[in-house]
Amino acid sequence: MPDDFTECEACGFQPELPVKLVADIVVDCSYPSQNQLGANSRGKMGWHYRRLRQEFAALLHSALAESAVPKATGKRRLWLRRVFRPGKRPYDIANLVGGGKAVVDVLVSRGLLIDDSPKWLEAYYQQAPGDADRIHLRFFDIVSQ
Repeated sequence: MPDDFTECEACGFQPELPVKLVADIVVDCSYPSQNQLGANSRGKMGWHYRRLRQEFAALLHSALAESAVPKATGKRRLWLRRVFRPGKRPYDIANLVGGGKAVVDVLVSRGLLIDDSPKWLEAYYQQAPGDADRIHLRFFDIVSQ
């Protein structure tokens, strides 16, 4: 798995902002596609979304036990990378970003992000092949100038 988190000039990434790496976490689990999530609502499809969110929350809890990640006190930059095992293929961009909804919601509920609005979160999504399914999260505090 590559260690570099490359930036895309077209997505609005602001490399000149001073940032401080807060945490680098790897969660051993499969990253859902937007097609798998359904919706965050009542009913059958909402149930599926909530189940995936709860499963990720439990796995994240275990990963956080191994590293002390401070709660967010300001805007954060999040690099979220889907690593997929051999035999799987990359998601299209809409399914990659949409599939991260459950992950981001759990991070907000744990206090690792204040909110998922642009005021509090600068998020970047990537994917790369690897030896196993995992979700790689890198948190940066954006230092005020």
